[in-house]
Amino acid sequence: MRKTLIYSFLFIFTFIFIFWHYFRHLTFNDFKKIIHKNFENISDDKKFKVIKITFINTKNIEIDKLNKLVKNYNNKNFLDINFKEMGEELLKIKEIKSLKINFNMQGEIKISIEEKKPFFIWKYENFQKVLNLEGEILNFNKLNNKNLINLYGYGAQKKIGNFYQIIRRNKQFENIIKSIEYIENYRWDIVLENNTLVKLSEKNYENNLETLDRFLSSKELFNKTYKMIDFRVDNRISFY
Repeated sequence: MRKTLIYSFLFIFTFIFIFWHYFRHLTFNDFKKIIHKNFENISDDKKFKVIKITFINTKNIEIDKLNKLVKNYNNKNFLDINFKEMGEELLKIKEIKSLKINFNMQGEIKISIEEKKPFFIWKYENFQKVLNLEGEILNFNKLNNKNLINLYGYGAQKKIGNFYQIIRRNKQFENIIKSIEYIENYRWDIVLENNTLVKLSEKNYENNLETLDRFLSSKELFNKTYKMIDFRVDNRISFY
């Protein structure tokens, strides 16, 4: 047993010494070229060429936009591709939240895309933009706006992220919101599915929403129909 261990150690030591002696002068690129060359010798080179790049799980990002960024990788050898750089290049498209790259030896690269989720349609004067939950503008040209919340007002995209995070604490209330309007430096207006208008102060809206939350818990809002509920005056709720 002891002799076996000694012989194994001597074999490993000899192998490392020979490897170091012959290859110590080589750089990483030299090693890469050697590996590449050996692969070419033992395999059909076509198996290592990129022949197809496929994107999956895309919903709103245009495929042509994605294909344009990766077209230079077609017909390249897999060993020559820096997949990290490929991913970083694609992530420059701000509508992409994350991605995963897989490839097989048949020459196909599959890129799974997770898009940022559209949440609002921000409308101001004569234009409209798609926003995510944080208020970031998303350039989606082909999008069904039916299930998105309408958002109005100058500067609303900068304020909506923090504002809506507080609203989300009450799912019951969130589910009945039709639209939100920000009146700069003055108030927030929320229109509900039953067309009730809820007015919140611009500075104290968090306290207003906490009061509204207690109001919702009593089911009062669902048992009666109001045209307007006004929270803008501290410590007072007005019903109309």
